Order: sequence, then structure tokens, then C-alpha cells
Amino acid sequence: MIKSLGDIPKGDILELGPGTGAITSFIMELTGRHVIALEKDQQMADRLKQQWPELEVLQGDAQHIPDLLAGRSIAAVVSGLPLLNMPHEVRKNIIAGAFEAMPPDGVMVQFTYGPNQPIPVELTDALSIKGERGEKTWNNVPPATVWRFTQTN
Repeated sequence: MIKSLGDIPKGDILELGPGTGAITSFIMELTGRHVIALEKDQQMADRLKQQWPELEVLQGDAQHIPDLLAGRSIAAVVSGLPLLNMPHEVRKNIIAGAFEAMPPDGVMVQFTYGPNQPIPVELTDALSIKGERGEKTWNNVPPATVWRFTQTN
């Protein structure tokens, strides 16, 4: 994950599904950037706000990223959402919204536990994005693979 976050464009980072904040803390320390945590669960969002007062926490559904950001642009999205377990339409809404909120050089970093790319090829083609497999995080249980997605045009 370090390599995947090390060369993202300057600007704010949106984390999707921060949960308890394990990755959130790492992102803030590693990048020194302003992080916006988008958490669907109200109790988890409240916990994140208490744990890190400097963290901007939005409570809402990742299918509505552009609306939740209210027109703000972000440089990158870091997601630990279980995309492989989501219905196609939900996955499409989340990914399309993430890329809509970023400039053309924006980057989406996605953690996945499956052996395949977490965004099906037909969806990457439809959204004009490409994926690149990154490093495996062996200290995660189970080990996760990091994927990096960028726009192709």
C-alpha cells in the first residue's frame, strides 16, 4: 500500500468505509494529507470523529460520493469496501462517483481479498479506467492485495 499511496496527485484523500480507522491512521501518517473519511454507519462515524478530531468524517452511502462531497474535488480514493460482494449496480455507482469526484490524474486504491481484479473488466472498460495489481499486504489477516485504478483517457 505504501507504493500505491506514495505517488498520488497532491490534494485531499477520500477513504471509503474506514470502519475502526486502522487504514485511516496509516493514510494520515504516511501522506500528511487532509483525509475525508466516508462511513455509512453512524456509530462508526461518531467513533472516528471522537478518535481523530482533525479527521473530516462524512456519514453516508458511498453510492452518493459527488453529492456528499458537495462539488469538492479529491486527489485520490482509498477503499477497503468489499466490492467483490456488492451487486454490479452498487459497485458501478461507487466507482463512477469516485472518478467523477477526482481530476483526470486521480487515483483509486482498492484493497481486495480475492484473487481477481476487484472491478470487473467490463466495468473498467465502461468507465474508461484501468487497474494495476499492487503489492500484497501480508500483515493483514487475511492478506489483502492492493489495486490501483486510473482513468485511461
